Amino acid sequence: MNKKTEELKNMWFEKGCNYWTSGNYDLADECFDEALALDKNDPLSWYNKGTSLLHNEQYNDAIFCFKNSLELDSNQLASWGNITMSYGMIGDDKSALECADRGLDINNTDPDLWKFRGIALRNLGKESEAKFSFSQEEKFRKMENQETASKEEKPWWRQIVSKEEKSTPVYGKKKKSIRSILGEIPNTEEAKSELFLEFARTEDARIKEAEAALHGRLSEDDREKAYKWSAYYRGLIERDSEN
Repeated sequence: MNKKTEELKNMWFEKGCNYWTSGNYDLADECFDEALALDKNDPLSWYNKGTSLLHNEQYNDAIFCFKNSLELDSNQLASWGNITMSYGMIGDDKSALECADRGLDINNTDPDLWKFRGIALRNLGKESEAKFSFSQEEKFRKMENQETASKEEKPWWRQIVSKEEKSTPVYGKKKKSIRSILGEIPNTEEAKSELFLEFARTEDARIKEAEAALHGRLSEDDREKAYKWSAYYRGLIERDSEN
């Protein structure tokens, strides 16, 4: 790449970072596209484009970008974390688990990756393994809080990478607040838990929409059978919870 092309790419890259920081993820995405048109082998441009799409809840497209970024540089803790989250948001818990494990190969003390791993395992019905992951999350969360109590660090979670950080192989430390789909939130366990609850509420709404569509296609006889079995299943769940 000649100097002029590199300067132009960097201009689009920085412009995208500025748009991203101001919360204009659509324009940020367009700028990172321009940067990638000049250099499709830049893992940071793929990563930043992925975070823009992730904030816009375009999870499949974000996964595509994080995959490209990781193919070019597999040592990015941030990309493994974000692709794990993206897979979780589309219900692909098997892929989420695999990516969480890859991220933990880089840093096995990251509490967020342990949490993502636990959620994936729980959704896959592997409760004992999920409990272990959540215990690891709790352990390393306490250590992290102790380490960061007296200093402010930069988060990896859903963040872009600026020009000054291009030499950093793993983009991943914490500070007092983080940017999310819901905007700026405190970088605390409580705030993150609330964010995950919001994700869950969104997924529940989507599931209800799908159930309503399915209900509309059922015959009266099939609906009656479905009501009977759902009531029976709810009874089993309630009895199990009481025990």
